Amino acid sequence: MSSSSIATNNSISTIIGYCIGAEAVVGSNDATGVPEFWVGDAAGDMVAGQKQWDSNLSDGFDTGLVSVELNLRPGGGTSGVTWTLNGSPLVYTGSSYGTITRVRIRAGVSTTAISSWRSILIKFMKAGVQTDSFTLKSGPIADTSSDTPPTAKEQILTVTPGPSDIDQVIITGQFRLSDAATTLPNPYELMAQIYIDTSSCS
Repeated sequence: MSSSSIATNNSISTIIGYCIGAEAVVGSNDATGVPEFWVGDAAGDMVAGQKQWDSNLSDGFDTGLVSVELNLRPGGGTSGVTWTLNGSPLVYTGSSYGTITRVRIRAGVSTTAISSWRSILIKFMKAGVQTDSFTLKSGPIADTSSDTPPTAKEQILTVTPGPSDIDQVIITGQFRLSDAATTLPNPYELMAQIYIDTSSCS
């Protein structure tokens, strides 16, 4: 049976020890410039996508609820990792890995804003069969919308599978990034991220 914990920090920490990361940020909020989402390894090899989150900033910046799925198939490599946001997939084939040992999901902000997750479902698989799972209706969430002056905050959900032979993990859920200011936040001030630790990574 999986175990879990949630940690809250008043700063944005450096995440280490992972093999695969999948992220969504403010980006440039258009079809060019800083990407809005990407997936790749801890060394910085990645594939990235562009998405306009909000076409009208007169009432603030808001991605709305974004449905996501992160699928790490057995072994990685040509089998690939797929990171899908509202039906738009990215496929990353640059890393090979062993068994899945830990999942971390972060909501983070470094301005007066909100980053939140909900409806998280983690399926831990072995040879195509689900052997463990984890669900969370609400959270993690980082909310500094009432803070003056602006502050940073993160909340990190950590989930460890019970079995030690997990070769695939499928994570679904929804995130939302919002800022009441009528100007676009800096590209990395709001974030929703997933990090996967594995027994080996290359």
